[in-house]
Amino acid sequence: MLPDFSRFDLVKRLGSGYCGEVYLCRDKQDQKLYAVKILKADEEWRQTTMWKEMQAQELFNSPFCIGLHASFRTNTMMCNVYELKAGKALDWDWPHNKKRKDDFQLKVFCGAMALGIKHMHEKGVVHLDGHPANMMTDEKGYPVWIDFGCSQTGITKPNSGCNTHVVGWPGG
Repeated sequence: MLPDFSRFDLVKRLGSGYCGEVYLCRDKQDQKLYAVKILKADEEWRQTTMWKEMQAQELFNSPFCIGLHASFRTNTMMCNVYELKAGKALDWDWPHNKKRKDDFQLKVFCGAMALGIKHMHEKGVVHLDGHPANMMTDEKGYPVWIDFGCSQTGITKPNSGCNTHVVGWPGG
């Protein structure tokens, strides 16, 4: 049975993106905190984006790809509930972080990014929107891929479909 919104208590707004808003929430069943992306289900492209994201993230079991806790829909909105990460999006964190990373730290960080990509590709998922705003850091400072709304799933062989799809945001 799919969860419904009454299972979660909204705690506070964390931010917003192109498709919707993200809130800190508490699951009443396990009492843990999560991040929930809430999207108005008023336009078909929004629904498609959220559906793609959910399909991709259901496949993952990697510390370098954000985990999907629950997904559900009401008459007016679609919601994806994600594991909560302690860090910030890289587009904010890196320019504002005063600590400089040395060569070894950068190599480890890039290696972790590559492991996330490897995991996606092993699951037949291609992200298609990789940039700093779509990556976060976890509590240990490792990168985590997020926001799979532009991703393609079912890509199992080289050139088996990604290059034949139009990708990106409508009107973007």
